[in-house]
Amino acid sequence: MDKQNLVRALLVAMLFLLVWNMLSTRMNPPPPGPSTNGVVSTAPTTAPVTSGPAVAGQWSLQGAGEEQLVELGNTTDDPDSPYRLHVTLSSRGAGVVRVRLTDYFASLHSQELYEIIAAVTLADQRPSYAFSTQRLNLDQQENLEMGGQNWRVEQQESAAGQEVIFSLDLFRAGQPAGVLRKRFLLTRQEKKSGHNDLRITLEVENSSAMPFQVIWSEHGPSGMRHEDPREEDRQFSAGLLEAGNITIARKRNKEIKPHQPHDMISSATTGSALSWVGMTNKFFVVIAAAENNTPAAPWLTAVRVVRLRNVEKDYDDGAVELVTRPLDVAPGQKITQTLDCYLGPKAKSVFAKDDTYQARNYVGLVNADYYSCAWTPIVDAMLWLLFTSHTLLKNYGLSIILMVLIVRTILHPLTKKGQVSMMRLTREMSVLQPKMEEIRKKFANDRQKQNEAVMKLYQEHNINPAGQMLTCLPMFLQMPIWAGLWAALNYTVEMRHQPFFWWITDLSAPDSVWQLSFNIPLLSSNHISLLPPLLGIGMWLQQRLMPKPAAAAKQSTKTDDQMAQQRLMMGFMSIFMVFIFYNAPSGLTLYIMASNFFGLFESYLIRKHIEKHDQQHPPQLPGQVPEKPLLKKPKFLEKLEKMADDARKK
Repeated sequence: MDKQNLVRALLVAMLFLLVWNMLSTRMNPPPPGPSTNGVVSTAPTTAPVTSGPAVAGQWSLQGAGEEQLVELGNTTDDPDSPYRLHVTLSSRGAGVVRVRLTDYFASLHSQELYEIIAAVTLADQRPSYAFSTQRLNLDQQENLEMGGQNWRVEQQESAAGQEVIFSLDLFRAGQPAGVLRKRFLLTRQEKKSGHNDLRITLEVENSSAMPFQVIWSEHGPSGMRHEDPREEDRQFSAGLLEAGNITIARKRNKEIKPHQPHDMISSATTGSALSWVGMTNKFFVVIAAAENNTPAAPWLTAVRVVRLRNVEKDYDDGAVELVTRPLDVAPGQKITQTLDCYLGPKAKSVFAKDDTYQARNYVGLVNADYYSCAWTPIVDAMLWLLFTSHTLLKNYGLSIILMVLIVRTILHPLTKKGQVSMMRLTREMSVLQPKMEEIRKKFANDRQKQNEAVMKLYQEHNINPAGQMLTCLPMFLQMPIWAGLWAALNYTVEMRHQPFFWWITDLSAPDSVWQLSFNIPLLSSNHISLLPPLLGIGMWLQQRLMPKPAAAAKQSTKTDDQMAQQRLMMGFMSIFMVFIFYNAPSGLTLYIMASNFFGLFESYLIRKHIEKHDQQHPPQLPGQVPEKPLLKKPKFLEKLEKMADDARKK
């Protein structure tokens, strides 16, 4: 490839990058900030329900008149409180208005607690609450809409924790028929336990002399905000129990279409049952586990994801709908079903140490994020090394730099071997250039004979061009490490809001030295970052300072052109690296940048080694054996070169 064609190819690549960024921005627009996430005030709203029975055909309900809010848990943000959640409940639909985590802040520069659940404003400006009762079907004939119904409220505290009981009276033909109850129990949970649990119990009691049948429709997890400012990161997951194993089905929030509910499990599903359903973002999760819901006797027969506002936006809020099977309630009988909810960080360290969480395969939520782009042992090794070094250094940025030193030390023999082999090969190829030019002229019209003659020349002088692959081998070996580190940094809640120093205040997000009011073209970012340009500079310097061949013979013009093209290509690659990592987690960019600058020092030492060796043992002509080899070749590298050489001959 001549220089003109190379420049054309690079320009085409730049054009492709520009078009891709434009398309990706349109396909994945950045979600709105938390202030536009549809969160409404927790002040009570005026309910359209009176204190008397709400008549709807034969069946009717009687509850409270106005909406009432109830607080549970750590309501004073006390760090010594036995509760790790601050829960606000509403009598309207007996739902969850909001839940705040007392161990996490909303943003890096805010002291406000993280709100994992919030109310969502619907198109008609009504609030929608998570875990609220939506409707009740009686005898499979009559539906009672429950979303706006106010329930009676009773609050009590025991040794187990705090409990709120919502209740409604059920009437048939104006006569008392039973009671509906919905209990929220928040147990005492110390911080070291890692538990963020809330139990919700649905209860139907028949106080009449006649049986009836109930189908209960509930909202599950909803109102979770996006965590990643660059993209819509919310998704829904369901743990399906089948043959004793729990597999996870997933659906991204932006994939839910307006007016097209997505079934996670339906009444037509056979052989499996819902173990749990959850809503997640980058770092947090809300899970509702259906206790005693088995394939043999399921009480939840339909679980679907719906859009709450049904608008054509990727960041529209979705919600889970839970529908029970028809529950037969005999006279004097009381039926209860329980949702065991977890609301907290999506942390492998939390899920792995609890037997119930392990049995439900909550850790599969984390694994699906980690291992979708990286090999499991690599991610586990990166996490172990990261956390272990953090216990010593107390700074994740320093831990990442220590990881660079460890990986560089392990790969040093390969790096040294690759650079020395490249040096030797380039030197020998430059000496053989005149003969190769003669071969090209002699067989100018016969490409096959030209290649055969060149290969014969290589064999006569004991040259293996495949040996130059060793130069790239250390970089290729580090790519799985990069992928593993990216997964570890991008989805590990322990890295959230973890600073390094100065302007690097969050290693799980891109670094920012200056916020802009507009997006930078090509980069799709509204901030100025310093680490990615430093990464590109380090990569460019490392290529410039790679060992260069000694002047064993005058190189041809063609060789000079090839080297110039190679330098030009590496320059463009350095620029591309800036684009690729501009929006990557700053921890990953820090790792690669540090690796490049450590590589500069390593290349300097290798270059000095080569120069010292050449002074003591002058370079030999191709085909001759040097008095003393630069370094002993490992056996597995000899096998690798032989395999490449055999493949080339074939």
